[in-house]
Amino acid sequence: MSSSYPTQPPKAPESACVPPGVSDDSASVSSNDIEPSALIPEPEDETIVDKIISIFLRLSARSTLSPGPVVNALFGELMTICLMSCPDKKASLILSDPRIQDILPNLHTLCSQSEFEMERYWAERITEAQDPVLESKQFTYYENYVDLTRLELAALSAVDTKEIRSVAFIGSGPLPLTSLCLLEQLGGRSLGHIAEGMEFQLGEASSKSKSKASTDLTSFDVVFLAALVGSTQVEKEAVLKDVVSRMRKGSLLVVRSVHGLRGLCYPVFDPSCEGVWGKGGVLEVGVVVRPFGVVVNSVVVGKVR
Repeated sequence: MSSSYPTQPPKAPESACVPPGVSDDSASVSSNDIEPSALIPEPEDETIVDKIISIFLRLSARSTLSPGPVVNALFGELMTICLMSCPDKKASLILSDPRIQDILPNLHTLCSQSEFEMERYWAERITEAQDPVLESKQFTYYENYVDLTRLELAALSAVDTKEIRSVAFIGSGPLPLTSLCLLEQLGGRSLGHIAEGMEFQLGEASSKSKSKASTDLTSFDVVFLAALVGSTQVEKEAVLKDVVSRMRKGSLLVVRSVHGLRGLCYPVFDPSCEGVWGKGGVLEVGVVVRPFGVVVNSVVVGKVR
């Protein structure tokens, strides 16, 4: 069985709610507010920083982040930067620039809000279609989800070859494509058909919530944590430890993260931290996969200690 646990839609930063053409000094952000940096030695890198800031300012000025020509184009520009072939040192230099550090939390929020709006739009479109399965495959990033799911299943099999019969996905949005891809790729063998193999529960990822969705996870062979679960390393560690405490020993946890310039879109998770992988850590990390193609997310697979 595959269960998808959605998280509540994130709030957009105040600047994202200011309609174009409306002045609001308390909410708006201008390029004059962003200090120049001496950390970027190469003109090409400076150009990339300028582009990122420009995209952020234009997105922040939008009254809505629902899919549309302008929003789609801006996120297309950002994704092009994220997927650039870029050495780690160069990516780190760009991401650590003070101007990027200043806007990064709000940029992540904008990306999160936009992803929610895009998934909601497509979820409505798919459910209203005469052939929902066919319509779902028209989703812009459908093949990316298929490729990511295939990569994750390969990583899981590298850590443990036992058959996967039950999966929980924490952090699902309105369009649970990962769960659908899992059912399609494993359904014939273990998870069952979509109509009988999936259920949805709404709740917080933390056990502090009293909802059903945040209780027992011991019945699941694999638990997924979406890339948007936790907005910082500290938050991600806290949620991970809490989730693992409700899993059974020997079960597998999949944590989605990003690397390099992909960190512009999603928060980065470091699995090598002491509380996760170190002495006394809660996971025995078996595989970390960092794709360099069109798949955005990295994959961390660990076995519960």
